[in-house]
Amino acid sequence: MTGWICLALALSLGALGLPTVVRAPSLPLFLPASAPPFLLLHGTRDDLVWVQQSRRFAKRLGELGADARFVERPWATHAFDFNMSGPGGQIAGACLDAFLRKVCG
Repeated sequence: MTGWICLALALSLGALGLPTVVRAPSLPLFLPASAPPFLLLHGTRDDLVWVQQSRRFAKRLGELGADARFVERPWATHAFDFNMSGPGGQIAGACLDAFLRKVCG
């Protein structure tokens, strides 16, 4: 769930008079201790999603002891992996392949 969806849900529940806790809606706050493996790919030059969100998410996964791999590309923008034939797509594909081999055996 994105932060905006979490915020909208929390505000909706509040409008219905139901108890809510709103703390900068973010997936890392809701992760269980048994979080599944995660692969995070993010471009530092992403102007739609702040790279710090992925950094925090990766840090939280590490704190939980989850199997997580965070790959940050300093030149990459949002959706840098969209074209699988381009450099970003090739890097993303290689990362995904290595991750799945590790996780799935």
